[in-house]
Amino acid sequence: MLHYAKSPIQYILEIQEDKHDWKQLSTVDNFITKFKAADLKEGTMYKFRVSAVNKVGQSKPLESDQVVLEKPPEKPGPPTYPFTMTEFSKTSLTLTWGPSQTDGGSSILHYILEKRESWKSTFQYVTKVKPQSQGQKLTHCVEGLKEDQDYMFRVFAENSVGASKAIETDVPYKPRSPFSKYSIL
Repeated sequence: MLHYAKSPIQYILEIQEDKHDWKQLSTVDNFITKFKAADLKEGTMYKFRVSAVNKVGQSKPLESDQVVLEKPPEKPGPPTYPFTMTEFSKTSLTLTWGPSQTDGGSSILHYILEKRESWKSTFQYVTKVKPQSQGQKLTHCVEGLKEDQDYMFRVFAENSVGASKAIETDVPYKPRSPFSKYSIL
């Protein structure tokens, strides 16, 4: 009686690059379930296959779908200057800034705006601002501020990988009553 089921198994790992001939990558023991293929080229199409081998012979291979090696996404670039106040009232400031120059390979989900009173060191979350059409300035009106209090602001972009470096306002901005032709000087 033959006991082939107890025969040691190894796996043959093969690679196919851009639909060329299959090449053997490695042979691994049966307890190895992961393998890192080295020296792959970005933008190249690959397929992989694995076969089991024991003393009886080699199995039919199990093939992967085609994959193209791509650079993994990274954090986006920071929003762009100028980061300025464009309007104000007694308790609000409207801020404007430019979009990030790069999304890091993953679409920008939103811009996060934060504020701090100028004499404090910790920023507080204000809101998330949706990205605009390519190249358009972004804007947000920050409400509920204290009149005549200096505020600093910062904004950063966020994608699926994480947040960019922040840009900050260069000078503090202060909500105040707008001037009108009826103001007494």
